[in-house]
Amino acid sequence: LFLSAMLTVGLVLVAVAQGTPLGCSNIVPNTTAVGRLTYGSVCQDTIYAGDSLWTDRPFGFLVSPGELLHGEYTYVRPPLNPSPNISPCTQALGAGARGGFTGQVNQESTIALCCPSHYGSQVPPVSTNGGLGTNGFTRMSGSNFEISLHGGTPCAYYEATLQPNVETSICCPTRWASGIFFAQGAQTTTMTTTTTDNGIYRDANQSFHQAFTQLAAVVQAVHGNTQIGQSLSTLISLVVLTNEAADNATQASIAAMSTQVAGLMATQTALSGTVQMNGAAD
Repeated sequence: LFLSAMLTVGLVLVAVAQGTPLGCSNIVPNTTAVGRLTYGSVCQDTIYAGDSLWTDRPFGFLVSPGELLHGEYTYVRPPLNPSPNISPCTQALGAGARGGFTGQVNQESTIALCCPSHYGSQVPPVSTNGGLGTNGFTRMSGSNFEISLHGGTPCAYYEATLQPNVETSICCPTRWASGIFFAQGAQTTTMTTTTTDNGIYRDANQSFHQAFTQLAAVVQAVHGNTQIGQSLSTLISLVVLTNEAADNATQASIAAMSTQVAGLMATQTALSGTVQMNGAAD
């Protein structure tokens, strides 16, 4: 039942394009001093679920459309508050606009960010100095998404292509903005949705990996059955891969491996009532 439930969660994910992080060395945030204040943004080469949106607030990413939180994007994390480090968008657009990014990239890039969705109307982002692809910003999903320590689903994600060597500010006008996600190359996705249930999907890669790894370890340690452990390890890899590319061939491989694991476990009568899992995705 556990394997079946976890696979059901995995198979509701929708195929998305795979990204390559741009890398901090290719991003030049503007750190110009404003009196005694600085922008204070920090670059992170790869970002995952659980990482924070801002340098000075504890809110964390939980779920996103596409592959934003799967280690396939670089993230520039700004301050949100007006002091001691003034945020890029407060400097660019004035009070009310917070977070965001000011700077440039040295190669064509896909960028994305979260703008707030809980003020009664959507506020799409802007680039103050242009430099975007012909489509401008496009909404990545018809759904809104959770962040930690915040009720509801306050994040609407937008994506665009950013041209190189254009100094600009990326902001959500009159509202807060997350930092900016950067991947190599031009925008390749249109509107996508990751799942119909944000609660189930929350950090799904990590939940799958931890759950199956724990089960494999119990089987191998208690019963010395390396065949089951090896099959589970393969299943882990396939399930995580499905989060990135839920194609028919991968889904068929997962179904076949699940059947194999179930058969192997059925032959281990000593396992009956022994292997229990905790911490499944909620």
